[in-house]
Amino acid sequence: MSKPDWSQTSTDYARHRHGFPGRFYDMIAREKLFAPGMRALDIGTGTGTVARELARRGGAVLGLDPAPGQIAAARGLAAREGLSARFEEGLAERTGQ
Repeated sequence: MSKPDWSQTSTDYARHRHGFPGRFYDMIAREKLFAPGMRALDIGTGTGTVARELARRGGAVLGLDPAPGQIAAARGLAAREGLSARFEEGLAERTGQ
């Protein structure tokens, strides 16, 4: 069985996958699961939809994904949006945590 190459879908993800609605982020803030200034790790970030929104709302965010194409797309989207989220290629199983 072959593994999917998520880098091949990065352009489509960046263009068409918009993420969760704003009310989702409002709910996690209301429940005190996120607040400006908090650090967040988005594992399997893809093109960074969650990471970028948390950064937009004041979080210090690291997005982690094994697909280099997804990381490149996330970095490009964050730069265009003027966001300071960090994106790195890697696996959750190898974070050392």
